[in-house]
Amino acid sequence: MRTRRIVAIAAAFLALPFVLSCTSDEATPTPSPTPMLPATEVAPDTGVLNLASPLTLNHWDVHLSPSHVLASWGPGIVYSRLLRFQSGPDVETPTQATECDLCESWEQVDATTYLFRLREGVLWHDVAPVNGRELVAQDVLYSLRRQLTPSYPNAGILEAVHTIEAEDRYTLRITLRSPDADFLASLASGFTKVVAPEAVELNGDLREGPVIGSGPWLWDGTRDDIGYYFKANPAYYESDLPGLDRLNLITIVDEFTRMAAFRTRRLDLLEAVPADFNTIREGHPDVGFQVYPEAGSGLELALNTNSPPLDDLAVRRAVFAALDPWEARDAVWDGLGFVSLGMPVAGPGWLLPEEEMRAHLALPGARGMVNDLPEESRSLTLTVADYGDAYLEYGRRLAEQLSRQGFRVDTRTVTPTDYPHQVWYNGDYQAFVGPIAPISTPNMYLRSVLHSGGEGNTHGYRSDALDALIEEQAAKQDAAWRQELALAIQRHVMEQAVRFMPQTRESTWVWWPWVEGFHANLSFGEYFHLARLRVES
Repeated sequence: MRTRRIVAIAAAFLALPFVLSCTSDEATPTPSPTPMLPATEVAPDTGVLNLASPLTLNHWDVHLSPSHVLASWGPGIVYSRLLRFQSGPDVETPTQATECDLCESWEQVDATTYLFRLREGVLWHDVAPVNGRELVAQDVLYSLRRQLTPSYPNAGILEAVHTIEAEDRYTLRITLRSPDADFLASLASGFTKVVAPEAVELNGDLREGPVIGSGPWLWDGTRDDIGYYFKANPAYYESDLPGLDRLNLITIVDEFTRMAAFRTRRLDLLEAVPADFNTIREGHPDVGFQVYPEAGSGLELALNTNSPPLDDLAVRRAVFAALDPWEARDAVWDGLGFVSLGMPVAGPGWLLPEEEMRAHLALPGARGMVNDLPEESRSLTLTVADYGDAYLEYGRRLAEQLSRQGFRVDTRTVTPTDYPHQVWYNGDYQAFVGPIAPISTPNMYLRSVLHSGGEGNTHGYRSDALDALIEEQAAKQDAAWRQELALAIQRHVMEQAVRFMPQTRESTWVWWPWVEGFHANLSFGEYFHLARLRVES
């Protein structure tokens, strides 16, 4: 199991530049704001929305790729799932709260057994060789088992699953190896697609299609590799969706070209880098916008508790006290981002309030805490991941903050090629700041990174009390109690000054006034919010 999980994480990391080019400015240097050029007016086409996709794809098999672009910004959006994450104007994000997609209802029979009752009358898209037949429990069974193929990159998402059985045409029974409070989130993942057996069997896989799902979007092909095109599914089982007649995901790799396409109204909706986000809002007060808090995504800072002087709690606390992540955020990321422990969260109530984070960081007495340390305990090496100018500048500012309070800091950089093995796997650092490993659920982070026995625990901190909290929350089905356990875990880690995320990403979205209904939930590859978009002339 350890090997499979590491392989899955490594595969996800290889896709990380693609993910970040779609959903983050952190993989590339932060550009200067694009000048406010006069836009060539392009009238909106009622019922049609143009959105940028960051790259073309090598293949289209959603079970054979960990790419967020394929799952959420390309052919993957035609597929349904058993569950999906909630989205809409009344949903407070970040959240991994789920709702039925293909299911009509579900119940938890016991700690490890779930029964799902499927919607009746759900039809596959009317495309050969599936030809619009009804979707049944055997299809879901086939898809989940296919995803669980040990060599497949998304198998680890469902690693808690022990058995899957189709009890009748519309009933599915799933049994887990052990209780897992994140199991429903794993089923709702944008990577846990339900595919048609006939489509797979046509060519042996789905690398070259056919792209046939049961969701709100019908695949309408590509246009000379410049994008992915979709039209509304008239037989979709939610009669008022999708809200668009057509959705065009135009492939625009270059960040500046995407911005130019938005300014000239060739794109209706765009994720903008922070500098351009603020400039657009200033120049166009009529644009709609959303700042989405991406808990579990951003830059993490960790202290190696096995490496002197950081084996001394007083030293680690002095390091935390000397750091001011809010000052660095404002300077490097135009005030966008927040401070958190670093893990994905099940709901917004899981995030420690800023005042609690400030009880450990940017303390007025930091200089005195450093002066109280032995002279030999004031020298540190900070490893900075070199993913571009913004990363390097951020690392430089953190080093400067530490130096200002009395530490002697030596910085070293590590390339994206060496970073995963050196930092994530081997723990070859005294202190580091860089991107978090691709982790999508609370338990993936808590069990792997924070637990004493986790394969991602390279910081070396071990605590029976912390392990007990992690193990208890991992199986806790009571949402309120699990949240309290999660907050207790975060308080423990901050009090012990082990690691945190000084720059948790906020993605920034803008759209022209004719676009309605954009209320994104981007958790774990979610994409259903696209079905709720509308364009009015």
